Amino acid sequence: MASKRTLKKEELPLGEHPRESLKRRALLSLGKPWEKLLPNERFQVVGWAVRDFLILNGIETENRYVKAKAKRAYYLSMEFLMGRSLMNNLVNLGLKEEAEKILDEMGADLELISDMEPDAALGNGGLGRLAACFLDSLATLGMPGFGYGINYEYGLFRQPVLQVVSLTIVRPVALVAG
Repeated sequence: MASKRTLKKEELPLGEHPRESLKRRALLSLGKPWEKLLPNERFQVVGWAVRDFLILNGIETENRYVKAKAKRAYYLSMEFLMGRSLMNNLVNLGLKEEAEKILDEMGADLELISDMEPDAALGNGGLGRLAACFLDSLATLGMPGFGYGINYEYGLFRQPVLQVVSLTIVRPVALVAG
């Protein structure tokens, strides 16, 4: 589990304070000042800010793995049932307490913002949840790993019943890395 930490200036995207980063993102991405954002818009802005940290951490991690010539585990699954990610990512980055404090200073509540996140309940559950747990375990243990899944836009297949005959209509899929 990640520990609580305070951000250093060199860790900040564009070197700016998270409060200013959120305000800038709201204005430039949604065309509104932070104070005028609806709850779901605040969720988007906070999510984008967290993604910035994830990308920077991902680049640093990839560079470290390349330098160490680390072997990696690859996991292939039809689906990954990851669940909600905002709070999970903040905890894993060690930034949950700091995010709560900053958002409170900005007149917002992290719990209310995180409640705006829809559950990414893709797929059917059981094996997708297990696949997600495998990836989470790899990350928790600090092991290099990567999950591959199938990107299906409309589900795995459609199965209408026409005059007591069941048809299976397979949808086109694409392999994606995630």
